[in-house]
Amino acid sequence: MSMEIDVTDPEYELVWPREIFKAELGSLLAHPGQVGTEEFVFLLEEAFAGGTPAADLRAHAAMKRGQSFGQGWSPTRDQSSDEVFMRSLLQQADSLRAPGQRAPYWHENQRTPPKQPAERSFQESWARIVSELADRGYFARIVQYCVDDDRGGEYGYDFVAAEMEEAIDRGTGLKVEWWPLRSGTAFLEEDILYGLVERLFELVTRPRHRHLHDFGGCGWDYSNFYRPTGQALYAWKVNEVFQRLGLPLALEANRGELHGRLVRVMDAPQQDLIRTANRSPDESIRGRVTHAIDLYRQRTATIDHKRSACKNLADILENRKKTVLQNELPSSDQSDIFQIANRFGIRHFDAGQRLDYDPAFLDWIFWSYLNTINLTEDLIERRVTSQASAGS
Repeated sequence: MSMEIDVTDPEYELVWPREIFKAELGSLLAHPGQVGTEEFVFLLEEAFAGGTPAADLRAHAAMKRGQSFGQGWSPTRDQSSDEVFMRSLLQQADSLRAPGQRAPYWHENQRTPPKQPAERSFQESWARIVSELADRGYFARIVQYCVDDDRGGEYGYDFVAAEMEEAIDRGTGLKVEWWPLRSGTAFLEEDILYGLVERLFELVTRPRHRHLHDFGGCGWDYSNFYRPTGQALYAWKVNEVFQRLGLPLALEANRGELHGRLVRVMDAPQQDLIRTANRSPDESIRGRVTHAIDLYRQRTATIDHKRSACKNLADILENRKKTVLQNELPSSDQSDIFQIANRFGIRHFDAGQRLDYDPAFLDWIFWSYLNTINLTEDLIERRVTSQASAGS
């Protein structure tokens, strides 16, 4: 069963990225009967700019509850009506207006350079992000203030701060003496700042349930935490700041060796190439390509990291030399592909190899080899399609 929802209503404008909203809602709906109205309302209040989606869900649930009283209403029946509403919203999610679809503001068109160093501007914006998430319970899985907790009641917010500072320090050696972060926090050295950005990615989780604890002015108590959504939202917010300030970094939220680490940003064509070149059905090939990309993209990549990345890609091409390239390219073209890797101290360190070349060549070699791997994927797919057509 589904229903039509007017997603053109301006109140149905997302403040979350559409894909994060769809993933979180899909995850909640994957457990029918285990999520109640309040969890769905909490999600709608967080993910949308206006209060109408949450109000519509409550009204829908109330209407269904009223209709069901004469039929022997039960909580299970009411709960299923919530799921009908939310599944319908998920089906129409691609029509929702998402962040970034608005016209730019005047000041954004002027492209005025920041009045202070970009790193300082980044820290202030990042501290605001962390503070806002902390206020909404995104770090409450570690510790949260509650007047009913003996420790919280005795030490109050100082207890929360101490627990968070210890959690940040654990396993990282990052010493902080201030929690929650505020935009006025003293400026940190770059390495410490970026280390904290990565560490808080590991600690952030989205609470799916909240309970208003009004005794003693306690406020919301949070529970039922879900890490993937919290991390995805945190990374999205951080990366928006990097992009706005023109800093060539991004927090990697996708799974892999660099999950939760800052990486160097690639332009759109390079990102497309990374995606298409790493599509082999052979898991071992995908693993090698992923490893090479991760080596190359890491923020602190050295010349040796880049050289190793190029060597990994060259090894893949060597593997495909006889199975793919030999059948598709003249021998002279095949040798040209490997000439650079063999002559310029990438694959071997023979006496005849050159080691004094400009490291900038490694960037060109990396993208050239990744493009060639993409070509071999095209050739393999074409051969498979041709064989399938011949056999039919």
